[in-house]
Amino acid sequence: MKKEIKKLVVAGIMVLFTTIAFSAIKNINLVKNGDFINWSSYKITNMEITPKLPAGKIPTGWMVDQSAYEQAKTPHFKIEGLIAPDTEITHNSKISLKIENGLKTDITESVQYINNIKPYTSYKISCWIKGKNIQLNLNDGAGAIVWFNWGPGKNFWSHQHYTARVPKKFKGSFRWNKFSFIVDTGANAGAATIALQLRRAKGTVWYDDVKVVPIGKIVPVKSF
Repeated sequence: MKKEIKKLVVAGIMVLFTTIAFSAIKNINLVKNGDFINWSSYKITNMEITPKLPAGKIPTGWMVDQSAYEQAKTPHFKIEGLIAPDTEITHNSKISLKIENGLKTDITESVQYINNIKPYTSYKISCWIKGKNIQLNLNDGAGAIVWFNWGPGKNFWSHQHYTARVPKKFKGSFRWNKFSFIVDTGANAGAATIALQLRRAKGTVWYDDVKVVPIGKIVPVKSF
């Protein structure tokens, strides 16, 4: 009798949580140019707010962006962000992504759109990060941050589910660190973005070996 009760309790606990089947999906990296080997020429227009691009290029398959919280109040707020390839400071590849901020109020990022995200699926997001003299703003949400936002394939920007993660070592100076986390998608998943940021912090951060890998289907539980 006790054994039967124990089995029922264990079964009840298990159905309260999401279950993952790990054998259904191949481990393929969905990020293109995650090693930042390829860079494309980029022409800045007067309509864009773009970080400095000393090489005149951005990583192929990625977008770049620069913003600051004070910008809305002060239209002529000086922006001091920078994005560039770095061939001297790298992890495994020959080139890394270098992001630099000259002001603690800046947000400088590189973003990639991924259009083949599946519903009810677990994804492992991983990369290598290195930092130098990262000084945080006084407010929260500052430092080296990795965002993964998923949503429907259509009207993606209006129905995103945001997940932001901060490495344990995200300020000051630190060596290359492996950083990873897992995100579970829901019923309306169809696309995603991954953003590599230096957010509201002065200093330099390097990213390399960026991956988004499906690791298994999720079995949603609707009832006890």
